[in-house]
Amino acid sequence: MVIRTRPHNYYKAGRQGDQLLAKYFSKQRYGFAQSLLTRTQRYNDAVQFLHSASPQKFLEVCPPDLKNMAGRLSKDKAKIRYSYDVGLETGYKAIEDWHKI
Repeated sequence: MVIRTRPHNYYKAGRQGDQLLAKYFSKQRYGFAQSLLTRTQRYNDAVQFLHSASPQKFLEVCPPDLKNMAGRLSKDKAKIRYSYDVGLETGYKAIEDWHKI
């Protein structure tokens, strides 16, 4: 079972912030800097592996792609409550799907 925080068809795009942080940490924390530079590619490779045809069975649990879901920094109580309820519903569906595997 893989639990994701993004919708099923989400892939990461490269970010300049990662490159700037990597440049800042390159002398002090070389391993961390290198990890930042390859983070996007590792994530996309993992998602591609999940979606590829393989003998293993993966249950991928993703939030629905709904416009009225709360964002990560949302303070709107109604949106947060709605997102929580959708999360519960998604979790119950994942449990049902798990038993089908």
